[in-house]
Amino acid sequence: MDELKERFQGCLLGLAIGDALGMPVEMMTHEEILAATDNLGVTGYLAPIQRKIGGTRKLPAGAVTDDTILSFAVARSLIACGGFSPVDQAHELVKEFQLSTLGWGRATQRGAAELKEWFDTKGLRGRHANCPAPPPEKPGADCGNGVAMKIAPLALFDAVAYGTLSEELFRETFELGLMTHGDPRASIAALAVGDVLSYTGGYPANEYSADGLRGYIDFRVTGAESLYRFYRPSADLFSERLKNARQHNGDAADLRRAVGTSCFSLESVPFAIETYLRHPRDFRAAVLEAVNAGGDTDSTASMVGAMVGANVGLSGIPPDLADGCLAKTAALDLGARLAEAAHQAASRFQTP
Repeated sequence: MDELKERFQGCLLGLAIGDALGMPVEMMTHEEILAATDNLGVTGYLAPIQRKIGGTRKLPAGAVTDDTILSFAVARSLIACGGFSPVDQAHELVKEFQLSTLGWGRATQRGAAELKEWFDTKGLRGRHANCPAPPPEKPGADCGNGVAMKIAPLALFDAVAYGTLSEELFRETFELGLMTHGDPRASIAALAVGDVLSYTGGYPANEYSADGLRGYIDFRVTGAESLYRFYRPSADLFSERLKNARQHNGDAADLRRAVGTSCFSLESVPFAIETYLRHPRDFRAAVLEAVNAGGDTDSTASMVGAMVGANVGLSGIPPDLADGCLAKTAALDLGARLAEAAHQAASRFQTP
């Protein structure tokens, strides 16, 4: 149980640290980040220096954004329900929507507004949590990072409750993702992040194969894409973006330029996964590499931070980065409670 708690706390704190480190330079290019930091790049927590992005310029150094806030909402629902409940997940999303939409993407805001209307009118208007968001009229419009950035708590919970690489994670990722993002590729990308967390969490540190992990992601992703390809045969596929990222994994600059780091999950998720695989045991190197690449820095760094944090555990996170994150206390508390909830769920869901 102690190791389980270590991994859960490392994951949630790692996610929050990546978010907080990336927040000050969100949507700046690599070159702009260097120019603003005397060519040093981001090395620690900064006050915001980016262009005006959804009001985040008002946040202090070490503060987190929607990436952490919405991830923690997923974790709270899992703890409260002892598992995945679409309706309760929608309730938690609407609660955060009523507090602040600072930094939220359009798809997440729209989905939360529709869910809120359903709750407020007792089902007369709006959209039920079990009813997927409609496909976007413009391809790619609902394929941002909003699902992938918050999948970590669900992936860890399911890995423990149901076993590594469960079918439940496959199904629940799409139930959670389609709640806000009508483009299934956003959920496919999130599934890949979830599978990294599930795969690494099921093996002792350094005892899993990167090629084995990639092979399993390919298996899950291509299966999920078969339906999408049926009704959009010419669509840009996540699986193709993954293959491209792997070909450019050897150098950080090459990976950044060839793959992209924008808010489009077909860019950011392959970039985040391959950045993790470049530094699976070095938290500082992995997260700062993601931040200094530019683009959607808080989301890419939060994904990388979650993956490395789960792999190395809480003790593998540098103390200066842990202490400077303003969400540290909340992350440690939620991580401990989520680990306990997952442990209890395993006794119910798994046959001895």
